[in-house]
Amino acid sequence: MKKLLALIISLALFIFLFQLVMETPSKLLSERVSSRYVQKNVLSSGEAEETSANLVTSVVLSYRGLDTLGEVTVLFAAATGVAFFMKNVKERLNFLFSSFIVQTGARVVSPLLVTLGIYIFIHGHLTPGGGFQGGTTIAITTLLLYVAGGLVERKRTVFRTLEGLSGSVYVLIGLMGLAVGGAFLYNFLPLGKIGELFSSGIVPVIYVLIGIKVGSELSNLVLHTTGGDNS
Repeated sequence: MKKLLALIISLALFIFLFQLVMETPSKLLSERVSSRYVQKNVLSSGEAEETSANLVTSVVLSYRGLDTLGEVTVLFAAATGVAFFMKNVKERLNFLFSSFIVQTGARVVSPLLVTLGIYIFIHGHLTPGGGFQGGTTIAITTLLLYVAGGLVERKRTVFRTLEGLSGSVYVLIGLMGLAVGGAFLYNFLPLGKIGELFSSGIVPVIYVLIGIKVGSELSNLVLHTTGGDNS
C-alpha cells in the first residue's frame, strides 16, 4: 500500500511539472532571473555587473554571496563541534604508514596537490572550480601527510590562524561593500575584462579567502579525528 501511494504521488508530481514546463510561455522564460544573470554578467557590453567567465561563480559569490558566507559558517560550526566532542576521546583513528617510500612519495606529491588546490580557487572565476574545491584539495594534502607518518602534527596552530583570518577578511570585504555601495558584498573593485585573471572585482579575492578557510577547517578536522597534535 505504501509503495502504491508513493508511486501515485510521484506520478502526480511528474505530470504537474511536465504541464508547468510545457505551458510556460517562452517570453516568461526569457524574463527569469537566470536569464538576467547571463545578460548582466557577461553579454552586456559596458554594463556587465561581474565580468566573471564562470557564470556560476557570479551567482555563488555575488548574487548569493551572503548564502555562501552562511555555508562557510556551517562548515566552521561542524569543525567546532568535532573539536568539542573529540576533545576527551582517548582513542582516535590511527593509520600511519611511516615507510620510507610512503614518506618520500608524500613529500613529492603534497606540493603538487597544494599548488593544484591554489590554482583551483584562484581561477574559480574563470574555470569550473572555486574555494570549496580548492580548499578540499589542500585538506587532502593534510590527510596524505598525516598518513605518511604524521608530518603535519604541529601545523594546527597555523590552520587555526589562517581559518580565523580568512573568515574575518571575508566579512570585512562584505562590510566594505556595504559602506561603498549600500549592499553587503557589493562589488566595489574594478571589474577588468572577461577572461582575464585580474577581473570580476572582489569575486576572485573572496574565492581565495574561501579556499584558505575551507582548507584550514577541513585540515583541522583531519587532525581532530586522528591522533595528530592532541593539544
